[in-house]
Amino acid sequence: MKLKPIKNQSVIIDGLMTQIDFYRIEKTMSVLDWRWGDEVNTPTRIELEEKAIELLERVLGGECTEVNTGGFLAWRTSDDDFGIIFILEEATS
Repeated sequence: MKLKPIKNQSVIIDGLMTQIDFYRIEKTMSVLDWRWGDEVNTPTRIELEEKAIELLERVLGGECTEVNTGGFLAWRTSDDDFGIIFILEEATS
């Protein structure tokens, strides 16, 4: 489902980005030797931030309501609730 783009995306993204501890995510990924794709090293804090922004721009821009990659999950509901999380482990049925 596509939604209309949200205005003031940069303000919203900035607010969400301050709530995530990218240093902690970077450290966790390093300890686990978690790499993205064919990368030689684990992602840096800057790369993690860039990926989070990319995903948020997609959901806030109305391209999709949910997108995930590299441990991140960004979402937006039809009520314009939105967020981003980093998932270490998950099980569903």
